[in-house]
Amino acid sequence: APVRRERHGRDPVGVTLKARQLRARGSVPEPHAAIAAAGQVWLNAGLLGEARPFFSEAVDLDPDGELGALARGYVHEIDHLQVGMAAPDFTTKTLDGKTVSLKSLRGKVVLLDFWATWCASCLTETPTLRAAAKKFKDQPFEVVGLSLDEVRELLAATVQQQQMPGLQTWEPSGRDNPVATLYNAQILPTWYLIDAEGIIRERDPLGEKLIPAIEKLLRTE
Repeated sequence: APVRRERHGRDPVGVTLKARQLRARGSVPEPHAAIAAAGQVWLNAGLLGEARPFFSEAVDLDPDGELGALARGYVHEIDHLQVGMAAPDFTTKTLDGKTVSLKSLRGKVVLLDFWATWCASCLTETPTLRAAAKKFKDQPFEVVGLSLDEVRELLAATVQQQQMPGLQTWEPSGRDNPVATLYNAQILPTWYLIDAEGIIRERDPLGEKLIPAIEKLLRTE
């Protein structure tokens, strides 16, 4: 499974860094790293058509390795997770054991927040989430927190301490959370803003971008 990492910009902790690490250890031949790094350059530039062949080739060359898994996630993201596409449905459980699915929230604007207690960048965004939840508490808006934590008790304590809003979910698989894989959440925090019809409308509207993005979607409902 991909190694989940904290966000320090879109790429530096993504495929390019992993490629360099693997190359330095001698566990992946030079071409694998170069191909994946080239794909990341195109992806960062927003040129998805140019990026996809590089990631696809990296998968073919390293199908069972770490680099191949990372590249496979980006192929999936290019094909299925772009703005304007239908958000993939999923089912998971809240911290108190209740089942929740994305489909069950249809009719609401939904923010998917992939995060973890060990992610300082994620906790930095907590006031933004609280502000949004407060501002839109009487409107069809929901935050769904999708934790990649291994220990449920630590997560529950942090949720209470930080007053994390919305539906907070947890999977026993921790960093291998299948929903995180479905949404290629290789860098934390990863946010997807989804409209009431289940369509992805924003990716990573962090900080001051969040509330205007939600307002725009609520106005169109």
